[in-house]
Amino acid sequence: MASKRRLEEVHFVCRRGHRVEEQNDGTFRTSSWVIKPEHIREGLVFALHDAHAEPSYLQGEVIGLIKVIDDRKPSGRRLRRVELHVRKTPGALPWRGTGTREKSFVWS
Repeated sequence: MASKRRLEEVHFVCRRGHRVEEQNDGTFRTSSWVIKPEHIREGLVFALHDAHAEPSYLQGEVIGLIKVIDDRKPSGRRLRRVELHVRKTPGALPWRGTGTREKSFVWS
């Protein structure tokens, strides 16, 4: 029986904090990102980078799923976008995982 992979980290290119809402309690809220909602869990590492070749400028651990948005393309393709609440953590993270130059996932 195959074991189910677990998403451990997500890395996104998000230049200059666009799509980020800083909170006054050491947390931030993201705008919508294409991630399957079933992969979101408390403690998931979320990191934002100006470019995939640069360390993250903002990172933390997910503390909540705010909203799921169904985005249907004219082709009929369905993208599910999530908005997240994240507790900031210190220390920049390197770009890791598999994906594209705009997003990358680290699986266990």
